[in-house]
Formats: sequence, C-alpha cells, structure tokens
Amino acid sequence: MHWVPRHMTDPRNHATVERLVPIADDAGLSPTHLALGFVVRHPTHGEQAATGE
Repeated sequence: MHWVPRHMTDPRNHATVERLVPIADDAGLSPTHLALGFVVRHPTHGEQAATGE
C-alpha cells in the first residue's frame, strides 16, 4: 500500500497497539478511547500522535 504512511504499516507500531489493548480492557475502555484520553491529558504528545512527527 504505497499510499499509506509508513508509520501506519510498521509492525512495531502494531505490536505496541496490541500491548495497549489489555490496558484499555482493564480500564473498561476501547483502545480508541484510551488513546483519546491520552491526547486530552497530554496535548503536546497528542499533536505528535496526530501528525506522526
């Protein structure tokens, strides 16, 4: 998939997300809600997460 940014297909990123799934489950959240909560709590890191830079 040449149109997908490289960081979105990096297996290391997928492995990281897989490690976060149980944390989200334990908190009663979806992985998406866990991520959004992090972005709200840490806005400067959220900006980097949104842009990939």
